[in-house]
Amino acid sequence: MGALAAAVLLAARGALWVALTLAVAVLALVQARTVSPRFRARFEATLTRVAAAIGRAVGTALSWALLSLVFVAVIVPVWVLTVPFHRRRFGRPRGVRGDGWIARRRRRRPGPSRLRPRAGFADGAAPPTARHEADRASGDGPEATPDRRPTARRRRPVLVGLGVVALLVLADLTLGIALAASGIREGTRGDTRRFVEDAVTTTLSAPPIADEPWVDDYREALIDYELDGGSYTPFLVRAPRPFESEWLNTTDEERRSYEPESTTTPPLRVAFFGGSTMFGVGQRDEHTIPSEVARLAEDDGVALEVHNYGLPGWVAWQEVQYLERLLARGERYDLAVFYDGFNELLVQGTGYSADPTHLGADVMDRFARDFHDEHEQEPAPTAGLADLVATYRRSSGVARLLGLTGEEATSSQGGIARATATPDEQAAAALDIYGRATRLADALTTDEATPVRFFWQPSKAGWPDALLDRLPAGVTDLSHVLDGRQDDLYIDEVHTNEEGARLVAEAIWAEIGPGLEAAAGEG
Repeated sequence: MGALAAAVLLAARGALWVALTLAVAVLALVQARTVSPRFRARFEATLTRVAAAIGRAVGTALSWALLSLVFVAVIVPVWVLTVPFHRRRFGRPRGVRGDGWIARRRRRRPGPSRLRPRAGFADGAAPPTARHEADRASGDGPEATPDRRPTARRRRPVLVGLGVVALLVLADLTLGIALAASGIREGTRGDTRRFVEDAVTTTLSAPPIADEPWVDDYREALIDYELDGGSYTPFLVRAPRPFESEWLNTTDEERRSYEPESTTTPPLRVAFFGGSTMFGVGQRDEHTIPSEVARLAEDDGVALEVHNYGLPGWVAWQEVQYLERLLARGERYDLAVFYDGFNELLVQGTGYSADPTHLGADVMDRFARDFHDEHEQEPAPTAGLADLVATYRRSSGVARLLGLTGEEATSSQGGIARATATPDEQAAAALDIYGRATRLADALTTDEATPVRFFWQPSKAGWPDALLDRLPAGVTDLSHVLDGRQDDLYIDEVHTNEEGARLVAEAIWAEIGPGLEAAAGEG
């Protein structure tokens, strides 16, 4: 420590002496300029020359830098592309072999005894130029140069081949850009947007909803909602987010629902959980299942404050997690309603798992693997070359046409393909996880003295009797509520128009209505 302190003091004292010396020198120069006009003139002239020299040096450096940049970015690429098509090297006259340089012939001045009449053309002598060319052609003249044409001939096919390869690569990449821009052969970039747009357009073009006057605006709103905000929510994967439009509106907790007219008694609070069918795909805010239940209760004299917590893609396990979050936040309900079925089987079909999983699990798994490979492992010696090959393959027009880009097709539906399973095994896993979710929801609401009801939703194709027989205890089967009107109500395999939502709401109200009426009477 003592040595370090001494070094610091010496350094500080040295810096102080340097500063004092510079100050004295500056004061001396100022004093000399003031006392001696001649010194001032010389000093100013010296400063002018030094400034001019510095300016010239900086200008020269900038000029060389700019010229070098132009040379590397413009001249060199153009030269490389034109090299295979050169018929001759720069500076070589046409018809001259070799490198184009002609050795100068040394001629001694003739002495008096060697003077002789100059031969003319009439004497049969060839003109000097013709004789010179004849000597060069025969190789006998003193100025003859070695013939390098065979080397050039051997080198030319290589250069031509390289040029052809460069042009083919450029054409292939240009074709790939054109195919990607036109949408003829898409890659993975933008595939989720295309999937959502195609799915929503197909669903809302179904006859039971296609003629609704509001369907066009609703279609655009639903696409924007699905594609707006790609943030990850811990444990839930995705969660409600604020969105506003004419027919579809959400907050950061739920979708907007029908609100009955104000009453003198506080309304009962009912929470609805589910996937896209509870959320209300194909239905306006005030015509979803929760909104229709609120209307039915109002007609029976029961004021309900309904909360639509449904979200597209959710399974029952995520819904229970969301209920736990709401209860932990301090929310209290007079009833919690779960409406599930289709997504439970769908997630098993896309990625069989005996443990709780969710739609899109395969995408997140791939993200984790890619992050591990790129950030947690040392790069292999050929990693750079492999990345270059993969990048070119994704951008190649030929690879796009042949489907060899190496990109895996993805969609908004997915799961981790842990193992193959038969449909019976998938159904068994789905029902087992669904049963665990219902028991977990019961346990959560027991402490809050909140009743909970579970409903198994209908589908257009119907459910096998073997599956319905294995539904967990306490689940109400609504699978036959829409039987006989499939073509009039369904807009796809599971979603319905607003009339279908009203019929499902009537079936749910028939089950929960008596209990809520009794609770309202006690209140």
